Amino acid sequence: MKQIFFSILTAACLQTVVRAQAVPPPDRLLPADTLGIFTVPDMAAARRLFHQMPQTQLWSEPSLQPFVEKFWGKLDAELLKPFESEMGISLTNILDLAQGQVTVAVTRNGWPAQPGSTPGLIILVDSRDRAARVSELLQQAREKLASGNDPVTSTNIAGTNFTVLQVTPPAPPAKKTDDDHDQNEPNADGSAGQPTKPVSHDFYVGQSGTLFIAGSSALDLEKVLRLQTGGAVLALSESTSFMPDYKAMFSDATMYGWFNIEPVVTAAGQALSGAPSKMPMGLNPGRILAAVGLGGLKTIAFAGRWESSGGFGELSVRVPESARRGLLRMMEFEAKDAKPPPYVPADALAFSRTRIDLMRAWNTLEAMLMDVSPQVGGIVRMSVDGIGKDKDSSFDFRTQFVGNLGDDAITWQVLPADRKTTATGSPPQVALISSPKPGELAASIKTLMGMIPPDVAKLEESEIAGTKVWSIAVPMGVPNSGQGAPPMQTFAFAAARGYLALATDLDLLKSFLEGKAPADGSLITKPGLQAAANKVGGFNTGMFGYSNDRLGVRSLWDAVTDKDPSAINPTALMLHQLFAAAEASGKGVNLNDWVDFSLLPPFEKVEKYFYISVYAGSVGPDGFTLKTFAPTPPGL
Repeated sequence: MKQIFFSILTAACLQTVVRAQAVPPPDRLLPADTLGIFTVPDMAAARRLFHQMPQTQLWSEPSLQPFVEKFWGKLDAELLKPFESEMGISLTNILDLAQGQVTVAVTRNGWPAQPGSTPGLIILVDSRDRAARVSELLQQAREKLASGNDPVTSTNIAGTNFTVLQVTPPAPPAKKTDDDHDQNEPNADGSAGQPTKPVSHDFYVGQSGTLFIAGSSALDLEKVLRLQTGGAVLALSESTSFMPDYKAMFSDATMYGWFNIEPVVTAAGQALSGAPSKMPMGLNPGRILAAVGLGGLKTIAFAGRWESSGGFGELSVRVPESARRGLLRMMEFEAKDAKPPPYVPADALAFSRTRIDLMRAWNTLEAMLMDVSPQVGGIVRMSVDGIGKDKDSSFDFRTQFVGNLGDDAITWQVLPADRKTTATGSPPQVALISSPKPGELAASIKTLMGMIPPDVAKLEESEIAGTKVWSIAVPMGVPNSGQGAPPMQTFAFAAARGYLALATDLDLLKSFLEGKAPADGSLITKPGLQAAANKVGGFNTGMFGYSNDRLGVRSLWDAVTDKDPSAINPTALMLHQLFAAAEASGKGVNLNDWVDFSLLPPFEKVEKYFYISVYAGSVGPDGFTLKTFAPTPPGL
């Protein structure tokens, strides 16, 4: 008897020791059939990094405190405190309980192989040394639920006690017949339909050691519990779909997300292909899905991390080269030089360059439309062949326009000296499209512009630096009684330096055509740009972009503090319109009570928190990758 007693005691102690050990990381705690995951692997570490971020430091800037205090005061008084009072909990205390991983995952849970099955949900929070507090809160929640009318039971899964909640979705609204009587839809065979009753689902909530665990599937939770103690269950880390992304992106990420999209697209394709279609011209949802290329997708993943040099992000779309069709084939670009040319000014607000073969992309688009529906594809091709024929019978759009598209697309934006945006609500910008015959490409654009009725807009011809320039001013909108004529927007274009150049500002186009070095230097020589580009793979991946965040935020900052919509960027204009609409709604909503722009300090007080950001894209045999990097501002 004594030996049996000590054996039981030893087993209990060993179980306690095992449960007290560190919780495995998400990839070794979730089952291999996981469809998707979002996780912060270490919340304590993430909090420390969060407080080092420039945006967090900005929120603590002394000169910004009047604005911050008013916002937080309103948020606390009208949202947080009422919620905490009703629920009897403190959100701050709850959030502080997360010390290790915080993970939300979706599993197959038998879907779609088992009829009637649905994907499962798993929520995991590692509280580490706050486990006792989590136990107290769970007990309080059980007692509160038991005292109410909600059905609450308990069950044991793999040796862990779980509270089982009955979750019932809201009932769908009853359908009405012509005489306003409730009537359910008849069945397919014409028999009377039965009322659709919402089906209740079990939701399990429990705690295993330091791990708070909740989910919709008892089988999934059993797998997690067995993996927690080293049980013989296949983990996500053994999934051939997951591990390529993990090794490439997740091992040192502050947070990451992953979705195995292949089984979802496959199931959708099977369901759509078997469904009857009432769409015209031979259109079929299943055929559309296949034609656009979504059937080739394998996984989508993203990751973010913060380090002393700045914030890094990465997005990966895995789709093998052999499986790319439609849109995914159109998006392909080559690993060529994508650095800013010397004529792009250092004070550019934004810049982008992509080495995409535009003629091939156009042909791929037409082929995709033929795959979607021969009727639709045929109509599109016939329409393309007829473009401009009514103005010039010798004009061949496919030869003169499509046939002259190159493999280089460049854009950049600048802030005008008077801060006034264009009529489109965007800063002045230039777009360049490379061409083997840029003169013919410009002539085709001229023919297309000639299709606009003269009473709407007239094409003007001029000369800048010995180069022919065509420009046209078009109204941005329709006349509105009482508000005068809509603003006019100028579009200008010319052929130069192997490119078709298009611009929304004649002065900006003139700077490019004159070929002079920018007065304040070139973007390519801007301090810090090369180092930032190296973080995302350099200038030779085929896609590169840059944003001067300090200039962009300054524009927005000056605009909202001046309250001058005519001088602001689209974001500021949207804020002004949103505030005005909320105040005019008559529902007592005044966003100025929450966000008082008059309390913002001069931008010079906060500009040290903003700098630049860059991105680079690449295409490889396995798919597409986009990397972003925002260097830590030198002032910090």
